Amino acid sequence: SELNDKTMAREQAIKDAGFKKGGLITPKFTHRQCVSYLQSHGKKAGHVLKDKNNEDAQKKAYSLTSEDHADVLKSKLGREANMREIEMAHYVSPHGVVRILKQKNGEMPAHKMFPDGIVKDQRNLFFKKNKPYTVEQIKKVLVQS
Repeated sequence: SELNDKTMAREQAIKDAGFKKGGLITPKFTHRQCVSYLQSHGKKAGHVLKDKNNEDAQKKAYSLTSEDHADVLKSKLGREANMREIEMAHYVSPHGVVRILKQKNGEMPAHKMFPDGIVKDQRNLFFKKNKPYTVEQIKKVLVQS
């Protein structure tokens, strides 16, 4: 099916970028994110917005954005970011990852730290069924390598 093909293409792009899938980090790659990536990296990647459904354009944009996120995370954390942190930055922003890592209240439901739009788009990052993940649960996944 078309949905299955899109899921497989997204997972292949993650693999091509060197990311590991696992734990809580199984978000969906939204249309809005792909468009945003192509707007910011399209020229550098040799693609334009009309290429948003082009698998090669998606991979290049994802890879270039990963480099940007890694740079921001390194600046904010004072260390190299691991692959899980970089991957999660695609879905909640590098600044969102930093907020999670620096949050002192580990029992706080993680979704409370983000705007409703992000929580809605990335629901499986923040909930297992209807039970919210805590900040501490997400931190444990992020620090695994």
